[in-house]
Amino acid sequence: MTDCDACGKVYNQFLGDRFWAGRYDVPGYDETLETLCDKCHRKLIRNN
Repeated sequence: MTDCDACGKVYNQFLGDRFWAGRYDVPGYDETLETLCDKCHRKLIRNN
């Protein structure tokens, strides 16, 4: 089961969820984030 390291959202392939995998060092988080949902990726990485 895949879930977002930032918000905890669980991936659901039937809803068309999009998740991002990688190693993200984000200010304000003690740990390196490895999986982000599209909303958190947009907010934390793409700054939109």
